[in-house]
Amino acid sequence: MNIRVAKSSDLDGILPLVQSVWTSVKSSLDLYLQFSDMDSDSSVMFVAEEHNIYIGFASVGLRFEYIEGTKTLPVAYLEGIAVKEEYTSKGVGKALINMCEKWAKEHCCTEFASDCEVDNLASEQFHKAIGFKEVSRNIHFVKPL
Repeated sequence: MNIRVAKSSDLDGILPLVQSVWTSVKSSLDLYLQFSDMDSDSSVMFVAEEHNIYIGFASVGLRFEYIEGTKTLPVAYLEGIAVKEEYTSKGVGKALINMCEKWAKEHCCTEFASDCEVDNLASEQFHKAIGFKEVSRNIHFVKPL
């Protein structure tokens, strides 16, 4: 397995994985526009490959506003992560997280935050298994005006 910083030439290949996390991304162009700064100083996307096949990705960015449960700024924030189903439980997610953590430390972060939907049990279990601690739960409301 090889993990490296994603390049714009990777976008077509990782699109299905990204769409499994962000359903609003409909095309490689949407992905390019959304992540055009993915190798900037404030965010990065890592890809995991095996035998020239994309098997996972993780996106991490710096957040400069208060994040629930944190005490410092900036905070490294796991924006999204996905691993192909046949590669789950094989250390791919953990390896991607390790790269995100290394990047975060290089950017002077002392805390790493993330989130998942309340009903996404698989994501909750993954986060807890790699060392995240739950700090709160939110329910969001909308009211038409």
